[in-house]
Amino acid sequence: MLPGPGWLDTSEFIAGAHTLGIVHPPGHPLYMLLAKACALLIPFGSIAFRINLFSAMCGIGCALLVAEIVRHVADSVRPPDRWHVWCSAAAGLLFAATDASWLQSIRAEVYTLNALLVLAALLLALKWERSEKRRYVYGAAVLLGLALCNHHYLVIFFLPAPLLLLLLRPAGRALMTSRAVLHVAVLMFVALAVYAYLPLRAMTDPDINWTDPVTLERFYDTLSARTFQASVSSTARSAPMGDNIGLAMGMFAGQVSVVGLLAALAGLTALLFRAQAIGILLFVAFGFNVLTKGIMLIDPNNPDDYGYFLVGVALLTVGIGVLPAIVADRHRALLPTSVVVLAAGAVAMAVAVWPGVDLSRDRSAATISDATLDRVAPDAVVAVNFYSIFFSHWHAQLVDERRPDVALVHATFDAKRYDGGPYVAALRRRHPDLEPALAEFERTMDFPQAGLRMVARSRPVYVEPMPERTPEPAGFGAAGLVRKLVDSPIDDATAAAADRTFWTPVLKRLYSDGEPNREARRLLSWMHFIHATWALRRGWSRTAWQIATRGKGLSRAAEHEDLSALATGLATFDQQITAAPIAARPFRRLQRSVRRAFFAELDYLELLVQQ
Repeated sequence: MLPGPGWLDTSEFIAGAHTLGIVHPPGHPLYMLLAKACALLIPFGSIAFRINLFSAMCGIGCALLVAEIVRHVADSVRPPDRWHVWCSAAAGLLFAATDASWLQSIRAEVYTLNALLVLAALLLALKWERSEKRRYVYGAAVLLGLALCNHHYLVIFFLPAPLLLLLLRPAGRALMTSRAVLHVAVLMFVALAVYAYLPLRAMTDPDINWTDPVTLERFYDTLSARTFQASVSSTARSAPMGDNIGLAMGMFAGQVSVVGLLAALAGLTALLFRAQAIGILLFVAFGFNVLTKGIMLIDPNNPDDYGYFLVGVALLTVGIGVLPAIVADRHRALLPTSVVVLAAGAVAMAVAVWPGVDLSRDRSAATISDATLDRVAPDAVVAVNFYSIFFSHWHAQLVDERRPDVALVHATFDAKRYDGGPYVAALRRRHPDLEPALAEFERTMDFPQAGLRMVARSRPVYVEPMPERTPEPAGFGAAGLVRKLVDSPIDDATAAAADRTFWTPVLKRLYSDGEPNREARRLLSWMHFIHATWALRRGWSRTAWQIATRGKGLSRAAEHEDLSALATGLATFDQQITAAPIAARPFRRLQRSVRRAFFAELDYLELLVQQ
């Protein structure tokens, strides 16, 4: 398990839960409250450790629910048997050993909580199918209402499955036309009251307060995640559905193996003939889970995509687990054999997956954040663009209480949301001396270069180099992930020396507990590319070569997964440069050459040196 803060959204969720803030839309209020409670109740470890542990506990609960669902379904298709218990236990272990389940269970994320609530509701739906007792429907309504308060998008895609089950059964149709449906609606509505956390907490002006949902319009925008809808729809148009479904099935095969995928689909298909209602419930739930990302752009290198598919992986594991019970009607000896095969497969999978998901020694996020914040001058302003790094700085300030004197500013000024209005207003309240930069941003809706230089007259200002917003590098200092705005330029030799001075101890700390994980390598390699091209724009050939050489060691670009991720990043970078308001034809030509080199599996860093 990750011992502290991590990359992607992990640091944001830890900081958000610790401060009871409002994280990025849809706000995930249930996760914030439960993670905070977990951090208060666990009497040992750091705040980050406790909240990471909350994900682990949810992951364990998911594995137990998978086992219970397998046992329940197996007992529904043939007489109960003690081997069903062993088979279900092996299936639960198999689910726990998948890369998707393991990775989501060892760091602060919302996906194991979502899967826990959805699988619990699924189990209650199965119990209702057998007994038709309404208390199971009421319990499922509460669980799904709570799940909607965690990740409503994924739950909405699950809802058609239990609704279809109700429609297939006379008792379900009777329930939906009786007063009982009002009871279901009331219970779900009461559970949804957790969303009241968002406006109530926003009124107190927390440090983390995305969109500031104090008005009905902003509350709706937070709830609907409207900010992300445009990007989702644009990427969906560029990704054919058929290709996406094929990619999704490939990802599922990567979780349970091709043989496991075929066995899972065979088990779910056999249920359609042996227990039609159960088979339809599980098949529809799986199909709609595939669509959660199938209608968007799927990125196999993004751990969040596996979080979206976590319920689907659980359902496939259920299919694998119930197949022996279905086949055992004719060959009962297959049950003990299947248990041994499933258990051995789970152990083999765990051994294979372990090296890629073991984050127990990963401290890269804290190392980079500490090195950055420790270097800046007292009472500095630090403008950061890359969200993953910005979130790790949030954790350092709000959880570890490091460098409270630093004014941390996101370089986009959250312009996607109401033209940055809520974010700029919060900065104005907390840091009134940033007024020149804030006023320029409101006037131009662009990075406030002149305004920040005015601020730099009274307090130090540092900026993270960015492809499309950063001022020309002539007025920057030499080293670090953020660069100080300076009046007097420095030469290439001085810049290279400063770069070595900064990175030598940082690299030593990064590698002190082993090699950085793949997320750290991707992020640092991308940042090195930005800094190397930035140095070339400045004319610092020696510094650019030095940064490129170090980035080569960090990226390990010979690995296919890193090559693919970085090539994707370079393609995005090409679009940003093309749209940028800078007439830098050589820079654009260099970038295109670099991208071609990546796709040809050449060394992009050597190409940088040549340029």
